[in-house]
Amino acid sequence: MVRFEVDMDQALFVIKEYILIPFGFVALLLSFIKKLFPLNKGYTDNLDLLSTKLITYISILFFVLWTKSMVTDLFFTDNIYESSALRERFFGPYSYGLWLQPLFWFLFSQSFRISRIQKSVILKLLFSLSFIFTFEKLVIILTSMHRDFLPNSWNVVSFDELYCLVFLIKISLYLCFILAIKYLKSIFK
Repeated sequence: MVRFEVDMDQALFVIKEYILIPFGFVALLLSFIKKLFPLNKGYTDNLDLLSTKLITYISILFFVLWTKSMVTDLFFTDNIYESSALRERFFGPYSYGLWLQPLFWFLFSQSFRISRIQKSVILKLLFSLSFIFTFEKLVIILTSMHRDFLPNSWNVVSFDELYCLVFLIKISLYLCFILAIKYLKSIFK
């Protein structure tokens, strides 16, 4: 018998980096396409609806896996020092940083089940931005700007073609995943 084991942290990373964050970009892109090119609105509406349905189910999976991973790491760790550090992180003064982003992703994605929110362009844009700009990235940007405001150090990190390529690959993989689901849905009707 073959035993199949999944690394929870790797599964959470894949869901976050290749489904949740690209969903924010695709939702923004589809909103702009609907406004700029209203000719083929039925196709973009269908793609948007399928994308939001997918994200509601994937976010449930992400939240369940994240909760299981946190409970497992908190209560079933053999190392006492790691366990005490994790308890301090979970229940310490900055514990909201650990809980905030997964809860936001779960709540915002489940709010897409409400048709009024799903059809509102402004709310959809705000929720899509919350998928793109995570709490962790926001804290990193704000603290780095707060502590290092000198213009001479802004060119330390260069923006190169690799970042653009990785970004485009993530969005294209997400769109291929959505189109594959749409194709399979049409086959099994």
